[in-house]
Formats: sequence, C-alpha cells, structure tokens
Amino acid sequence: MRRVLEFLKWKSSDWLRKGCPEATAVLSTCPYQLEGLRAYASRQANVFDTLRAHFLGIWSGLEIPREHLTEQVHPVRLDSDLMELDGDDA
Repeated sequence: MRRVLEFLKWKSSDWLRKGCPEATAVLSTCPYQLEGLRAYASRQANVFDTLRAHFLGIWSGLEIPREHLTEQVHPVRLDSDLMELDGDDA
C-alpha cells in the first residue's frame, strides 16, 4: 500500500514537471499547443492525485502493527497420505 501511494505521488509530480513551461517550450512554439500540453499534464497530475486520495481514504486504519511484520511464518506440513486428492477415493 505504501508503494502504491508513493508511486501515485511520484507520478503526479512527474506530470507536473512535464507540464512546466520549460519542458513544454521545447515541444512546440504554438501558444495553443503549449496551452493544451500544459492543460493535459495538469489533468494527468490531478488524476493521480485523486487516485492517491481515494486509496488513502479506503486504506485508512489498515496499517499493520510493527510487531506483526517480524513474526515468523510457519509453513503448514501437508501429508499427502491424509489428503483426499480427487474426491472419488473409495
């Protein structure tokens, strides 16, 4: 969850960088195209900000306490002699 939130934050700021005047000036000299490029970049940044806010909302309160992160995981031993494999064993 943390990585998703960090990615969305990064992606939003990346789109803002793409829409800055210095970045768009090398793409076109037409003021209408520049306005469109900046508007598109701004909209994309907003999409990622909105997604991040949505996930923050639905994931609030789901933090796993630190003590659970260090617990050992014990594998379950599966004994094939005790398992019914296909349900038709008679």
